[in-house]
Amino acid sequence: MKTLTLLDALELFCKQVLPTAKIALLNLPKTPQSDLLVMINPVPEERAINGVQTRIVTTWDVIYFHSHAAQVVESLDKLRRAFVHGITIPFLDEDENTMRYIRVQAFSPSPMNENESDLKYILAKLETVTSDVLSVEQFETMQEIAFNKEVRP
Repeated sequence: MKTLTLLDALELFCKQVLPTAKIALLNLPKTPQSDLLVMINPVPEERAINGVQTRIVTTWDVIYFHSHAAQVVESLDKLRRAFVHGITIPFLDEDENTMRYIRVQAFSPSPMNENESDLKYILAKLETVTSDVLSVEQFETMQEIAFNKEVRP
């Protein structure tokens, strides 16, 4: 499963929650604008569940900028509620042509800050979980069994 595929699914989900926000992926602009959502620094960690399944836990940095402090708080609250309230985010795994789901493990915002351009922002950590199936060598199914009927004294 590709991290960029997960990022595309998260971007689509965030556009539904904050339709007016501009979204920047994997790149923090040098001069951010008001009403900008940035998703950067994906850190995936793959954990084995059993012999054929893995669990991929990815931590993202989510930053929301706005000129009004109340709008920053309101928008981050919308994102928090959307992410945390048991929502699964569907996406198509093109490698296997199957539907998969992103589950949110945690959404942890920091206190509000202000940058040099007087924009207020909050940095949040988003932790997502996806499952993947390991590729296992496939063998042909046994069609018949032959027994040796030799009788021994």
